[in-house]
Amino acid sequence: NTDSADPVRTGDAFGTGSVDTHREAHQAVEAKATEAKNRLVEFDRTSAKRTTVIDDQADWFALDSNAWLDEKERQEMRDGEIAKLEAEERFRRHRVSRVRVD
Repeated sequence: NTDSADPVRTGDAFGTGSVDTHREAHQAVEAKATEAKNRLVEFDRTSAKRTTVIDDQADWFALDSNAWLDEKERQEMRDGEIAKLEAEERFRRHRVSRVRVD
């Protein structure tokens, strides 16, 4: 039997392992690396879905881009904003200032 004299069949130069053991270990490492690669590719592919930011401040101050309001509510908010600005303008115009010189 020449298998016992063949270092490739019986083990490496140090006398440990076999070709089949090395092949199985290599396949296991390769499978683990492929799994990690696929997980990272999937993570990268779906990252845009996970990184959506909802800006609460924009919800309150930008009526046209407020995703939470329907068209009727947007119009009511616009009308309220216009009424508020008109009231502020009327207040500024009709404000009475008194100056007293002693």
